[in-house]
Amino acid sequence: MSIKRPTWPSWIVKPSISNFEKISYPDDKTLRIVISTKNSNGLESLVDILDLARSRYFAIIDTVDKNITNVKIIENKACGMRKAALIVSYWLVQIGTNIVISSGYCHNTAYYLDQAGIMRLITEPEIKVIECLKKFNLVNI
Repeated sequence: MSIKRPTWPSWIVKPSISNFEKISYPDDKTLRIVISTKNSNGLESLVDILDLARSRYFAIIDTVDKNITNVKIIENKACGMRKAALIVSYWLVQIGTNIVISSGYCHNTAYYLDQAGIMRLITEPEIKVIECLKKFNLVNI
């Protein structure tokens, strides 16, 4: 089964995102999940209380058939910038994100993600990434 990837709408400006770490695009069988976190402790990281675009870190989790194949934590370089919603949303499309999980989304972030076709899930802050993945039945653990 091939997983559908998001696409950036042609009517929305493409921001410059050179300050983000390069992340390889996933293959067709990999589901990419990104969770906003307040620390960089891998699957033990806690979901940030801040909205997605302003969170301190992102946990990037790749799964194949609900089995975790890769976990990477990166710093959100756009969290203090103007137009963070646009920058983060575009970056999420560029890295092939299918699902994002956060404790909240500002209006702009929600709009951009919805237009690109990225599924948004909301969870309570301060829970561990692994618990969040279990809560939404995204992994077999």
